[in-house]
Amino acid sequence: MNFSYGQNERKSKTSASNLNITKSRDFFPLGERGDEGFPFPTWNLRFSGIEKFSFLSQIANSISLEHGFGGKENEKILETIVRTSNSRIDSVNSEVTSRNYSKSWQPLVGLNLNLKGDVSASIRYNSSSSVSNFFGIKDGSLFVNTSNLSITANYSRRGGFKLPIFFFRDFKLDNQVTLSLNYNRGTSITESLTGSTTGKRAPLNKSKRWSLQPQMNYSFNSKLNGGIFFEIGETETQNGTTSFKDFGLTVNISIRG
Repeated sequence: MNFSYGQNERKSKTSASNLNITKSRDFFPLGERGDEGFPFPTWNLRFSGIEKFSFLSQIANSISLEHGFGGKENEKILETIVRTSNSRIDSVNSEVTSRNYSKSWQPLVGLNLNLKGDVSASIRYNSSSSVSNFFGIKDGSLFVNTSNLSITANYSRRGGFKLPIFFFRDFKLDNQVTLSLNYNRGTSITESLTGSTTGKRAPLNKSKRWSLQPQMNYSFNSKLNGGIFFEIGETETQNGTTSFKDFGLTVNISIRG
């Protein structure tokens, strides 16, 4: 379990009369524009030892759950010095030019499995959202929401054999085979809202993507290894749907003098 909180302020002078101020702090955004929230720490939680419950110890060596949250408030302020005719400071105008909020659950839920029989797996669901509020001439807000599900499974097997040849009868090859399967599915939505009042958001972009990739890596020893993978997937946007396929083969040979 880990909790942390931070805030900072930076100032930069862009001219004799202008000063940019950037403020940032950990925050839990609430409300449509995020400004109804409150300062809040970032946290990461991990629950291990779940395999000790009930029948789980018969199928798993270790099981753990993960959960994490992080939120931010970022504010930009422009201070302008107004001078009199004799160059004396008359007043200082302070204007908030933007105020952005973000929150991410990474992961919202994460499950790690180390099963008996050299099999491991991981399932993670992440979710994030952000709102960028602009003031002045570009008065309005930009909203971005994303989510992603990833599932990974691995099987690893180590072994070895001797070459049945007279000159190599004492030569043994150690090898390791790793089979993996990765699945990802994600969604991204971008919307905008003009003005400072609550209203209907205008959709700007929406996309969905999924991919499936089986892969095999083979290693004879530290000097010779390789792999092969195949990936299929689909991307869907407002302009249509695109399918893709990818294939790859790698061979690595280490030569040392």
